[in-house]
Amino acid sequence: MTQSSTQSSKPLSQPEVKTVKEFREFYNPQTDVEKMLLKESILKDGCREPLVVWKQKEGPPILLDGYHRYDICKEHKISYTILGLQFKDKDEAKFWMWNNQRARRNITNKFQRIEVVLKIKDKIAAEAKKRQIAGAKGLCEQFEESVNTNEILGRMAGASHVTVDHVAFIIEQYKENVISKEEISALRDGSVSIDRIYQKYKNGIELTPKPSMTAKKWGKMAHKDKNTYVRTTFDTMVKKKIGTKNEQEFAKIVKEWAEDKLQ
Repeated sequence: MTQSSTQSSKPLSQPEVKTVKEFREFYNPQTDVEKMLLKESILKDGCREPLVVWKQKEGPPILLDGYHRYDICKEHKISYTILGLQFKDKDEAKFWMWNNQRARRNITNKFQRIEVVLKIKDKIAAEAKKRQIAGAKGLCEQFEESVNTNEILGRMAGASHVTVDHVAFIIEQYKENVISKEEISALRDGSVSIDRIYQKYKNGIELTPKPSMTAKKWGKMAHKDKNTYVRTTFDTMVKKKIGTKNEQEFAKIVKEWAEDKLQ
């Protein structure tokens, strides 16, 4: 696919930005499907949204939002613009990143949401001491001093504080190379439950997986949760090198999902 004529007719403009590993890895990497769709969109229409940067008093601004777009633009020599914001420290910048991505619905399941909010735990703990979370949409409420930080994180991620504790344990075990990368990937795509992995490594209990969904139930899920349906179906097709029984319906849902992700 070639770059749009509109994009190629303009002089190349790529403002200098600084990339930081800590911010690049704040969110989980895109799936192969998401990468492909984003790349095709940028090659066709250019980089329509500005990259969001943290303006510094000295030196180039630090890239916060748009790492995938930045990589594609640099590789294919495509112009991009930047939008500068100011923050007092990196925790405040990360807090903005959480709110920004949550609004875009980029974090698709409970494990992913908790995984991200745990990265801003220090910021939340500091704000909880003031008995207020400042700046979070829908979360500007007073908390009693006795409220556990993980309870606040749970509210942000739509989970209980117990589930937050479990995910924190899982991530710690993963950092110590006890839990495999494959199991973390399964948690991120929702193909295995948090409780199952937690019980396995915390208490040595192997929970029996739930029976797989019937085709009818999958069909219902397809229209309610396109992210889970598309990812799971695509991954199965790639791993087993097979097609889906209803390719037309699957293609239609993928199209709707892609349009929603790229708008």
